[in-house]
Amino acid sequence: MSIDQIFYWRGTWPTLSGTSVNDETSKPGIVMTRGGELPVDACLLPVDFLGEPHSLLTVQDSRPDRDVERILRAVIDVAPTATLLSDGSGEIVLSNAAAGALFGYDPSELIGMSVDDLVDPECRAKHAYNRKVFSENRLPRPMGSGQSITARRKDGSNFPVEIALYPLDRSYGDLIHATVTDLTERHATEALSDQKTRRMEALNSDLSAFAYSASHDLKAPLSSISGLLSICIEDLDEGNLQELRENLDNAVEISRRSAHKVEAVLAIARVGQETIPAERFDPNREIHDIWRDLTGAMTAPPDFRVDLDVPNLIRTERPTFNLVLENLLSNALRYGDDRKDRHRIRVSGALRDDRICLIVADNGLGIPPENLQRIFKMFDRIDDRSGDGMGLSLVRKQIERLNGSISVSSTPGAGTEFSFSLPLLTKGET
Repeated sequence: MSIDQIFYWRGTWPTLSGTSVNDETSKPGIVMTRGGELPVDACLLPVDFLGEPHSLLTVQDSRPDRDVERILRAVIDVAPTATLLSDGSGEIVLSNAAAGALFGYDPSELIGMSVDDLVDPECRAKHAYNRKVFSENRLPRPMGSGQSITARRKDGSNFPVEIALYPLDRSYGDLIHATVTDLTERHATEALSDQKTRRMEALNSDLSAFAYSASHDLKAPLSSISGLLSICIEDLDEGNLQELRENLDNAVEISRRSAHKVEAVLAIARVGQETIPAERFDPNREIHDIWRDLTGAMTAPPDFRVDLDVPNLIRTERPTFNLVLENLLSNALRYGDDRKDRHRIRVSGALRDDRICLIVADNGLGIPPENLQRIFKMFDRIDDRSGDGMGLSLVRKQIERLNGSISVSSTPGAGTEFSFSLPLLTKGET
């Protein structure tokens, strides 16, 4: 019978032609029997028989060793950590179930593959070089040594891994034991931690901005209340009770709205920790209320006009809407031009693509071209009339948080125009 009918080899074996066998070669194989397969150790030896080259094949039953191998394989397979055993060339000679699950292969498919095939193609050249260096030095490399590698699954997806390498004793050959740990979850946790850290840093950096906003939103109303109370004292001295009651009512109304403003500022300060719910409100009424708070104590306030082509009720973040309008109107009041006969401020607006677009325009001093890019920078004061240099920075930050936009155009001596938009939120959106 042909030897190939009763015997086959695991892996590559030199042909049984005697001329091709020069040295004694030993390798495990399988003998086919009537009862199935029989694991054996086989040794191939070249001999000269009657002047012709022949091959002498000796076969030894290796079932006791195979029983031990099966026990060891069972132990390795139940290990929760992906385990690979490779030779000096990087060929995988052993893998466990965890390794197959990690890389998306049946464990038997990994046998004979190169470990380089389990690495992202862009990193394979570097990995092959590092593997060669390790094979030459053969020093254990435990987990946590900083060697993070991008691995490649059978389906072509990549994922980060960390590999611990331990060379086996030379008596077993140039074998390297590797345990592989998936770092996907660890990286996700680290990314979340970094995100929270950046978020906390942003909240801390905004603390002074929110403190400014609170003081800014209360300064003008308190001044108005103080002015109204001074007028009330005069009315009381003069016995003008009707005007006294009217001024007291105005002071009470301004103080009530100021209390709501404090809550609104606190709500904005909590952005990043919790969301601000959208509200339905009348933008025209909000704008006029803000104007009364800012000018309540003025004896001759500027001409003020509101021209809105929007529905009576809109839905967006009410505190943010008010914060933006209060800062823009406050700036318009601050930069009036005393050389003009009348200071005029106008708010106009319309709806465009599910957004409310508003313009706050004045005929004040205007902004020099070289300062237009500075006005939105935090703590950057343009002149002595500027506040703490935080108001417009805070305005832009809150508008952009809602995916809105703001721009400014100005002509020195003619006035300034701020244009901004905020999205109209549907019910349930925040």
